[in-house]
Amino acid sequence: MKRLLQLITLLCLTSTATFSQVTWIGAGTDNDWDNPANWDVFAIPSTTDDVIIPSGYTVVLNVFGNIKSINLQGDSVFEINTNLTFTAPSNFGPNTTVNWNSGTINGSLSSLTNQGVINLRTTSNKSISGEMTLENEGFINITSSGDLLITGSESVLHNPIEGIIDMQADTGNISWSGTPGVLSNEGLIKKTTSSGVAAIVLPINNNDGTIQVEAGTLSFQNTLGKNFTDGTYNVFAGATMDWDTTINPSGTLEGNIVGNLNWNSILNIPDGENATFNFSETDNFNWTTGTLSGGGTLINTNVLKLIGSSNKFVSGDSTLENLGTLVLTSNG
Repeated sequence: MKRLLQLITLLCLTSTATFSQVTWIGAGTDNDWDNPANWDVFAIPSTTDDVIIPSGYTVVLNVFGNIKSINLQGDSVFEINTNLTFTAPSNFGPNTTVNWNSGTINGSLSSLTNQGVINLRTTSNKSISGEMTLENEGFINITSSGDLLITGSESVLHNPIEGIIDMQADTGNISWSGTPGVLSNEGLIKKTTSSGVAAIVLPINNNDGTIQVEAGTLSFQNTLGKNFTDGTYNVFAGATMDWDTTINPSGTLEGNIVGNLNWNSILNIPDGENATFNFSETDNFNWTTGTLSGGGTLINTNVLKLIGSSNKFVSGDSTLENLGTLVLTSNG
């Protein structure tokens, strides 16, 4: 009898150790993550569990979540109020909604694909960390003044051609804490809604993507790499795009400049390389201060207006090839 009991105990422990899928059933009296009655195994998910949240449910992450992976399905809603850590590829499916109110998403050398909508709400900073990649195939809306931090040298926010990042709030910046990650864009990054300033502070690689300012000001800040390879740069009426730090352009940069695009710092084009500015024929592309440097060639095909009393410099064996119009408007 004793031997039989030991065998039953061993089988139970083996079953528990190898169980890997936990599904939300919402049988509790609330929507809280830490209520065992809300899970089909009547236990809170652990580090070995692949978590599934089916369509039709709202789940509130009210305690630290430490799991293997997470998969949101259908029209489910996920409220993130604290830290979420996972170690295997995870997915927020099409039509899902994630309301990210606070905390860190730590992918721990893994990836998270968003095909739904992630809303960054509240003034708390939110952080992507763990050397993870957030693949945004849907929408990321920064709706408040809390920053989105990409932290860790291998952490990446990748916005592919179908992705949209909407910076809707003043001082709702994309930045970092500790060691900076990278923002990589082939899709659309836009500044909308608010009339104040939002900034992209961390390194950005714009790879033929679109950066668009529809309202207020979008400022590029900090000397860490701002690499603009081709791409479209649109500024709507009454809006402003400020190049407030070193910009590394290459290829052809084009777009419709109805508001103001301000070159306020350094343009760096390496020796032997070219960059072409082919913006719309308006006089709202303004060189306010700073230097063309690096030894390469800037080809201007549009109207480039030199404004303000600061001197502007072409230096370091660089070439400004003017195929458009230079307008000198002041004593700089």
